[in-house]
Amino acid sequence: MPGVLIDIITDATPGGTNELMSPIDGSTLTVDALGNPRVDGNGTRTIGAVQLTLAPMAAVGSALTSGATVQWTRPKDPSAAKPITGYGVIVEPTDGSTPAIRIDISGPDTSSTVLTGLIPGTEYRVRVVGVNIDGDGPPSNTVVFATSSQPSAAPPTPVPVMPITLLFLTSCLLLLAALRKIALSSTGRV
Repeated sequence: MPGVLIDIITDATPGGTNELMSPIDGSTLTVDALGNPRVDGNGTRTIGAVQLTLAPMAAVGSALTSGATVQWTRPKDPSAAKPITGYGVIVEPTDGSTPAIRIDISGPDTSSTVLTGLIPGTEYRVRVVGVNIDGDGPPSNTVVFATSSQPSAAPPTPVPVMPITLLFLTSCLLLLAALRKIALSSTGRV
C-alpha cells in the first residue's frame, strides 16, 4: 500500500551490517528520492514502499465501450489543519474534440470511480487532484486509455436447466423402463 513503510532489513543504520550503499560512489544512502529517511527510528531499512507525495498516483483499472474505472492512491495531507477532503477527476479526449470534464468525489478515503458516458473508440487522458479547504492540490500523473470501439458482447442466453433431482429421477425412470423391456423380451412376453 503506498505510503506504508515496510520494516524489513535490520541493522540498516549507517555503519550497520546492512547499511544501504550507493552503487556509484559507495557512500551511505540515508534518504530516498523525496528526502525521507531510509532508516526508521528502530534501525530497520524500509523497502518496496512508495513514499507519499502531495499528488495522487492514478491508474485506469479497466476501459469498456463507453466507460472506464479510474483508481488512485491517497496523497499526503498538506498539513494536519488542511487534510484532503475529496478528489477531482479530470478526463478529456486526447484529440481535444470535446472539453475536459471534472468529476468531484467527496471523501478522503475514496480511491476509485467509474467514468460513464464516454465516446466508444476514443482515446482519453485522465488526471486526479486531491482537494482540501484551499482547493486543488498538484495533479497526478496523466493516464491515457482508450474505450473499445465495439460494444461488449451480450451475455449468453441462459439455457434452462432442470434441477439435478428432477434430472436424476427422469434418468432413473427411463432406465427402469428399459430394464423392464429387456426383462419382458427375455421371457417372451413383449
